[in-house]
Amino acid sequence: MSDLFVRLFGRIAQLEAQIGHLNRRVNSTLREARVLEVFDDGTAVVEGHGGKSKKIPWLQRAGSIRDWDPPAEGERVLMLSPNGDEGRALILPGGYSKQYGQPHNKLGESKRQIGDASDLFTGTQRVIESQLIILRGTVKIEGGGVTHNGVNIGDTHRHTDVFPGGGTSGTPT
Repeated sequence: MSDLFVRLFGRIAQLEAQIGHLNRRVNSTLREARVLEVFDDGTAVVEGHGGKSKKIPWLQRAGSIRDWDPPAEGERVLMLSPNGDEGRALILPGGYSKQYGQPHNKLGESKRQIGDASDLFTGTQRVIESQLIILRGTVKIEGGGVTHNGVNIGDTHRHTDVFPGGGTSGTPT
């Protein structure tokens, strides 16, 4: 009879160890974390629930349409580990924080901000604010007009003080 109890207690200990292992894997499936370090190969190291990860990729589109949108050190993220396997983990955006607040507050609009530059989409316009905007390739402008500093420079603009010959005309009106 004692052999039966030894085997039974051994089996109970084995099952308890398996349950502990499964609990750790379930708890590792989704963790709130902070980015510790970001690398130019599309990976980062995060820390969550007292543990530091290895280098893991952040979630991006990576097919025929590809994005590059790295997280910042200190950014709040979620670490998703399928089946609790951190070796297969991905970093998901984790939402705003005191350190990195929201750049906009109007529903139905989209705004992306990087440093002092921003790109705002509303239902009727797109507003790009930046110290310098570079357009490469052919630029085609279609619409009702083009202005620069409030002055019409489109196809209907006129110049003042126009004289024939090699003179300089006045500013557009």
